[in-house]
Amino acid sequence: MTAIAEYREPGKCIRRIMRCVISYVLVFALGWLLIALTGPRPLKSLSSSFEHSSFGDSLLYYAGAGLTMLVMIGLPSIVIILIAGLLRKKMGSKEFRALVAGLLLLPVWPLLLVGTHLILYIQIGVQVVFAVALMPVPLLPPPVAVNIGRRP
Repeated sequence: MTAIAEYREPGKCIRRIMRCVISYVLVFALGWLLIALTGPRPLKSLSSSFEHSSFGDSLLYYAGAGLTMLVMIGLPSIVIILIAGLLRKKMGSKEFRALVAGLLLLPVWPLLLVGTHLILYIQIGVQVVFAVALMPVPLLPPPVAVNIGRRP
């Protein structure tokens, strides 16, 4: 008598989840690099006049802001991606990607308070590009069937 059991290999599942998280962080970092290169330069902090910071200081400022936004926007986005990917059952990939793209816009709301909309638009672009083009769908690999049999 034989029975077929299906299971997912834990090593493949962990690798796919880690690849998803790493690719999101890389896309997020590229988005903030684009913001640093094109965004408005901040004003000098110790100056009484309205002078702008140098380009190098501006890059450092946006790098720090990017790390802060990774905590404020990136971590909730990663949680949304993982929960949605793990709960996905029989939804088509196009519908699932559209759903995740909509859900990933929720953590972006703090950027509505930023003075320039360029940062908001680039971050929305990062979220949508990841959901539509880069997120692995399905997140978990398909189960592997194994014959389990008893020998008489």
